[in-house]
Amino acid sequence: TLQADCDLYLASADASKSNTIVALQQVFVEKQPLMPLNFVNLVSNAAVFYVAQSLGINGASLFLSSENSPLEKALALAALDLTDGADKQALVGVVDECATPVNAQRHLLAASPSASLGESSIWFLASLNSQAAIAQIVLNKTVWGFAALMSEVNRLLSDNTTLAAGRSLNTAQIAE
Repeated sequence: TLQADCDLYLASADASKSNTIVALQQVFVEKQPLMPLNFVNLVSNAAVFYVAQSLGINGASLFLSSENSPLEKALALAALDLTDGADKQALVGVVDECATPVNAQRHLLAASPSASLGESSIWFLASLNSQAAIAQIVLNKTVWGFAALMSEVNRLLSDNTTLAAGRSLNTAQIAE
């Protein structure tokens, strides 16, 4: 159950691409002023506001955009806030959208015209209270270099552990 003072951490690899494309289209192609709501939606923390408002929570909130490991970074920030004892709960999510038009998304990813694209939304409700926990989140802060990373990935996969990998990790190399 979400507590009213639950903190919210929202992360994304690319923030809101669709809003950026709309704004650029209005200003540079259509030579029109940017519409007020389109401007407000360019501020990524607006997404955090809407999520918090819809869930009825009013704790601290943060939006983080990072191409590499956005979920892991958001979890690390939440862990810092939880461990100091001031916060009791943290809702941590990573959301990535497929920009429209889809050809723009393919261009941004340097993907082929026939590449399948998708969107993702992953959420964790974290706290230091282990009584009702269904899982433990372990942040690995000791991996240095690609060889050490691959060793850790192989160890995790041998333990039947689910692995969340950012876009910067070559999944073909993991399978080897």
